[in-house]
Amino acid sequence: MAKDYYGLSALHQEDDILVCAGDTETEGLGGRLLMVQWGFLGQIKYSTGENMVADFFEDFLSLPRPAIWYFHFGQYDWRYFLDYIVEN
Repeated sequence: MAKDYYGLSALHQEDDILVCAGDTETEGLGGRLLMVQWGFLGQIKYSTGENMVADFFEDFLSLPRPAIWYFHFGQYDWRYFLDYIVEN
């Protein structure tokens, strides 16, 4: 059964939560986005093309269960996704 909230007070030991990881590579600090890479369940993916953010979000939004995402320097990485989030 899907929950509306997955905070600590709502979690139980038997809950199935997917742990995922991601990172971006840029042309210097604050520079142009060069690559998005992400992974879960031992499957690592990356994209360097024009649709790299859309490629990431296709997987991000299609996960079958609640997921916890870890990004190296996440506040930096996620700013590259904001335009896509606002537009879609």
